[in-house]
Amino acid sequence: CPLTMRSGTTVPGDVIIALFYGLGVGFYAALSAGLALRLPWKHVKPVLLTTWLVGLCLALALFPYSHDRPKRIYMQHVARSAARWDFTTAAVAAAAAPRLA
Repeated sequence: CPLTMRSGTTVPGDVIIALFYGLGVGFYAALSAGLALRLPWKHVKPVLLTTWLVGLCLALALFPYSHDRPKRIYMQHVARSAARWDFTTAAVAAAAAPRLA
């Protein structure tokens, strides 16, 4: 991933993008806090509550994951048998070749 520069695969690209997005949202929130503090609280509170409730309802109704579309799953297969460790095509060809002796 070009965003990770020289860190290679130790830092997933999703984390880098989330970091940039979080910094942008934090910067925007810090600069808009002065404007929000000037508004009367009796007008701000219903707007914030309504926004939160609409977001919650949308998240519950439009949940992006299902049985057909699961979240990302990271799996690692571990071979336990020493007889099954030849994963190359050369090993298959050598096993099929006739043996002398």
